[in-house]
Amino acid sequence: MGLHEDNPAKFPLDAVQSTCLVNIGAGSDTTSISLCSILYNLMTHPDALQKLRDEIDQKLQELGDATQIPFKDTQAMPYLQACIKEGLRLHLATGLPLARVVPQGGATISGTYFPQGTVVGTNTWVAHRNPQVFGEDVEAFRPERWLDLDKQRLSAMELCWMPFGAGSRTCIGKNISLLEMNKLVPVLVREFDFVAYDPIKVTHEDYWLVKQRNMMCKVSRRGPREMDIITTMVNNTST
Repeated sequence: MGLHEDNPAKFPLDAVQSTCLVNIGAGSDTTSISLCSILYNLMTHPDALQKLRDEIDQKLQELGDATQIPFKDTQAMPYLQACIKEGLRLHLATGLPLARVVPQGGATISGTYFPQGTVVGTNTWVAHRNPQVFGEDVEAFRPERWLDLDKQRLSAMELCWMPFGAGSRTCIGKNISLLEMNKLVPVLVREFDFVAYDPIKVTHEDYWLVKQRNMMCKVSRRGPREMDIITTMVNNTST
């Protein structure tokens, strides 16, 4: 509103409304969908969950008296980053192609000419399941795929990883969404246990956002024994 009051011609009321919609509506839904994917895959892959918890505990030991991990320190946690990337690779928050309009003069894309004005797009769900890029086990949740590759292969994966789009039209909420995930995931998996209902029958609704349904699980605070062990480890390191 301050921008609107300072320069209503440059930042009219409809811009205020659209900004609120993006920040409150689009931003919250997409991040919650992404978090659901990460947590669902972790709770159904206990080995990966334990590896992540071990990395979180190790980082807290390094930080001494800290009870939470600052964002800048999460960037030095390779397994956390791999879990986030893998969760977003398997389930993107949006389901429609990233539509773009071919500019004046036309464009040749992968050997095919498209005249100007043509709407083209990339289906990121398909791109994220390209076995030539991500390996034959593209349907599997395997964070290690982001850790055990040579630089050339990893670069190709990074190029095809597009949960926030790509280029000049990359989602404007990308950075805040990643910040939220990097802050929330370590706290949630360290403090709580997630147990999926058996059998779990997750369905999806795609109306632009691809929302998970029936993702039923039991959430409980981790027992005092586990938390006491972790607290003791942290305290012993800080003394």
